[in-house]
Amino acid sequence: QNLILKRFAKVFEQVYIRFLDLQKAEALSREALIEGALERVRAKTMAMHGSKDVGIAIVSLFTELERMGIENIRCGIAAFDNSDTMEVWSITNVDNEKTVKAAGSLGINAHKLWRLLYEAWAKKLSFLDYYLTGNEKQDYIDVLNNSGNYLSQPIHDLPDMNFQSYQFNEGSIWTFSIEPHTEQQRLLMDRFTAVFSQTFIRYQDLMK
Repeated sequence: QNLILKRFAKVFEQVYIRFLDLQKAEALSREALIEGALERVRAKTMAMHGSKDVGIAIVSLFTELERMGIENIRCGIAAFDNSDTMEVWSITNVDNEKTVKAAGSLGINAHKLWRLLYEAWAKKLSFLDYYLTGNEKQDYIDVLNNSGNYLSQPIHDLPDMNFQSYQFNEGSIWTFSIEPHTEQQRLLMDRFTAVFSQTFIRYQDLMK
């Protein structure tokens, strides 16, 4: 019986070595996919010729996150000049995946969610998570629709969503998703945020 067990153990050792090799190969393959996605966002950044091109970079970010398995209903960037207003670019998939793009200045105190976003950035929190539902969600939709020329078309309804933001020096990347981001997705979002910070620096240079 000991001899038989030793033979089985030897075979299983080979199986486990193969398992470890596959793990390493999968990790390398995923890292290559991540670097490819980050490079495409960088490329859109470097191709910017004016402030309006920030919207194109936002679409690129939205697309690459989906390719990496991070599905968001809304995604955007907020830049803070003071504690009263923020400059926002966003993209939303609603009504059978129809895309709604938006850009403009919004009042930070117009909704609780935006105040929380600003405070997370001011306190340099690496991550903010908030569940938007009920009356707060409807108020949020109403505020968006009544914000001057911000939306390209009205948003009629949104599902209950997890609001998550990732801060960098000049602002925040924020997302809305049905499921909260996992720890692995948060780490990936941190990497995208670092790259997108370069986008905003590029934007500021173009504005100057």
